Amino acid sequence: MIKRFLLIASSIAAYGVSHAQITINESDVASVGLTVQNSTSSNILVAAPGGANKTWTFNNLNKSSTDTMKFGAAGWYPGASNFSGATMAIDNGDSSYTFLKKNSSALALMGNYDIFNGVGTPTLLNWKLLTFPATYNTSFKDTTVFAQDPQAFGFDVDGGGPLPTIDSIRVILNLHTNSLVDGWGSLTTPLGTFSSLRVNHMRTNTLTAKVQVSGFWIDAPQAFMDSVFSTSGDTVYQHFYWTNNSAYGFPLLTYSYNSGNDTATDVSWLSGTPQMDAVKDISNFNKILVYPNPSSQFVALQFPFVNGTLQIQDVTGKTILVKPIHGNTALDVSTWQKGIYMIRATSENGMLSTSKFQKN
Repeated sequence: MIKRFLLIASSIAAYGVSHAQITINESDVASVGLTVQNSTSSNILVAAPGGANKTWTFNNLNKSSTDTMKFGAAGWYPGASNFSGATMAIDNGDSSYTFLKKNSSALALMGNYDIFNGVGTPTLLNWKLLTFPATYNTSFKDTTVFAQDPQAFGFDVDGGGPLPTIDSIRVILNLHTNSLVDGWGSLTTPLGTFSSLRVNHMRTNTLTAKVQVSGFWIDAPQAFMDSVFSTSGDTVYQHFYWTNNSAYGFPLLTYSYNSGNDTATDVSWLSGTPQMDAVKDISNFNKILVYPNPSSQFVALQFPFVNGTLQIQDVTGKTILVKPIHGNTALDVSTWQKGIYMIRATSENGMLSTSKFQKN
């Protein structure tokens, strides 16, 4: 999950336009309601040089696969309460949601929330992607720490010797980012020709760890780390090409490359003009699933979030039931009067979901 998460994270990082040098501000980055189509390409590309007034031509990109991503308000989606300060989220379309914080000074990736078999798992980061305003030669450095949940380990360091057994381990991933807007010019893709800024990201991932010994957490000895993990650091280089045309809000082209090797990998590109239509889908997203409906005995309610408050009213507006929500629930309605009942559920973040059912 973390690889996919970091790729998504990396795809949200800078912005630019016109056939002259430009400046990127908060308003130039994707906003609530935007839906984008991003395709991967299997074509072999060469990483282009940076600099001023460049012409970058990548018109031979194909579509190996295409993903649709929808930008919405953070409170629209499950798991928002885990990401304090998040202002937006991306619905990745597979019960996976990426949370962002955008303001006048920076864009940051707050983390990811994935739901599998009905269980939501947050991944917390707070990784800075871009500072505003950004223009040619704008740069920043940032370090983000991702701490894994403790895992049972049970490792005897010296094989029965005097040293105590390591009971548990907590792996810590450190993300060190160096970002530089290293070029501006004209970019051509199958989508068209755009005035662009290019952002060069160098990210080094290093591992550290805490170990629990005799009930105490301590820094893992370096000799232990070297024997269990590769701690030398993994460096990823990436280029992002953006345009400041307000009709777009996502990198026009993204790829990875290796230092000293110009072959581009992990190529993705904006393959369709973004649409401001994500808001239209919220009415469906917010629906409470009710089954069976109608019913004379029991109804099961499935909510689009985990915690909140449930309220049910009859057609006269009389409140029949108020109760806290802690996951999906079933109600015994056998003694209720026949008729139509309105269901309102409010999440901890204030997201309102509605539905109705008929009691026979």
